[in-house]
Amino acid sequence: MRLISFDPESLAFSSDLVLQQKQKTVHQLLQHISIKWSSLVRSNLAILDLLHDPKLPLTNRNPSFKLYVRTLPNSEDTPRTIKQRLQHENPVGELENVQVIELPSSGQIHNLNDHGTLYLPYPYVVPGGRFQEMYAWDSFFIMMGLLRDNHVRLVRNMLDNYIYQIEHYGTITNGNRTYYLTRSQLPFLTPLIKLILPTVSSNYRQAWLKQAIRAAEAYHAYWTTGSHLVPSTGLSRFFDSGPPGSSPPEIIHESDPRDGSSAHDRVKRFFRQHYHHGIPDYNIPDYYDYETDQLTPKFMDNDRAMRESGFDTSARFGPFNSQVLDFNPVCLNSLLALMEREIGELYGELDRSSSKQIKKINKMSKIWSQRADNRIKLIRKYNWDEDTGLYFDYDFVRQERRKYVFATTFLPLWTGIATQTEAERVVKTAVQALEIPGGISTSNVEVADQWDKPYVWAPLQLFAVDGLRKYGYNAIADRLAVKFNSMVLKTWLSTGELWEKYDGIQRNETVNLKFGYPSNEIGFGWTNAIFTRFFDQLKEAGKENEIIKMIATHDNHSLEDDWVEIKME
Repeated sequence: MRLISFDPESLAFSSDLVLQQKQKTVHQLLQHISIKWSSLVRSNLAILDLLHDPKLPLTNRNPSFKLYVRTLPNSEDTPRTIKQRLQHENPVGELENVQVIELPSSGQIHNLNDHGTLYLPYPYVVPGGRFQEMYAWDSFFIMMGLLRDNHVRLVRNMLDNYIYQIEHYGTITNGNRTYYLTRSQLPFLTPLIKLILPTVSSNYRQAWLKQAIRAAEAYHAYWTTGSHLVPSTGLSRFFDSGPPGSSPPEIIHESDPRDGSSAHDRVKRFFRQHYHHGIPDYNIPDYYDYETDQLTPKFMDNDRAMRESGFDTSARFGPFNSQVLDFNPVCLNSLLALMEREIGELYGELDRSSSKQIKKINKMSKIWSQRADNRIKLIRKYNWDEDTGLYFDYDFVRQERRKYVFATTFLPLWTGIATQTEAERVVKTAVQALEIPGGISTSNVEVADQWDKPYVWAPLQLFAVDGLRKYGYNAIADRLAVKFNSMVLKTWLSTGELWEKYDGIQRNETVNLKFGYPSNEIGFGWTNAIFTRFFDQLKEAGKENEIIKMIATHDNHSLEDDWVEIKME
């Protein structure tokens, strides 16, 4: 690591030189991000780094790393062949403390006592901090950033890992650990297939595309059948297939360093405090047993499903998202409509060398296009609120929209399923309700959850900014992009890191959370990616200097006020 220092006195004589130096600072952050990707890569060539899990460290009872794989018929990937391969690829003796184990069948995974890592054949990038796995929705944003920095092979590897997971583990898992096998996360598979398809060799493209379409159809079925489907609305919901009433295994070590309490300890404390006075529109005894001081099976089932949403934790679906199973979320169903539309488009990329193939392609394209149209109509019926001009999540139990203003109202814009009139109303209402100094706030309610106000997250900035651009609101999009990027740059200057989330009012990395995991993580994959994307957009619009100006005007800070140390890897 080297430190670069700027002496303000040497810059004071020339405003042009100051501006050049400020511009250089932004480019140093871009360089930092480009270099940072390599530190976030996990590969079977460094197997112990890949297997390490800060959330479930080794113990005396569980002293060895576990690597699981599910063997398919005619597959070369068996525990024996994988271990031989890893022994060849890693230093001698590296696998002495590693067990490679056959993963039980889907019906038996609930009996798995010793959790471990799910085998993936290709390298991947992790988000950072305590999150040392290939995550389902994080990886989409990470891959966008990797493509921007020309890591095409790595992106292809990660996309092939997505497909491998669907084929071997039944879905794109929340993350590639065994305790994530019972759930996925928001689906972004088809946008990535479309992004990477032009880079696939023409000799292999058709075979790869057929495999990718099969995987996409299987992944779509995961989201639209069984317990994920709500028959009364025809829309989907989040659901975790773990044992009914069970706790998510990964939270065992999520203790608050301030008092040692677990995530569930803090929830129980909240329920005890409010038990006798109650919570409006919420029946506490359904989720908490006051006599035994225990969370109920109903709470646990919702707690696991909340984690499939990725929004853990928030008050979006009731306190601690503990009613998420009752909702058709606008974010999930917007992405499923996009998936349906894009599967139809991918069929159109298949070989048309015979009339029989053309007939099949046209038929399948039409089927998937119709599915998308049907879902969009249902989203408009259940999630669009004409009175407020916003998209909300639909409570199918109470048969009403929950009018909780949340940044996922931009997903219908980002996916392109909103009408121009709907988009105009969302812009007028949502931007006013959610815009804060650091960009778009997650919600407009402060409840000490990380997925609520005042916290700002990179994925939600992307949905808002790119969604606005899709409907022609470029000036507002630029303003929000400047706010986010200037906050990220300012915080990087003071900490040397990019962060998982930010306090969008204070415009820094500090968090004051009462619920969920209490930390803010460094790295950080999706922040890296969205910063670079917004910078490119602002540069194209001739507004990249607005990033520096925002720091000077809003934060009363300029690079010539004091010595600035910039950490370079």
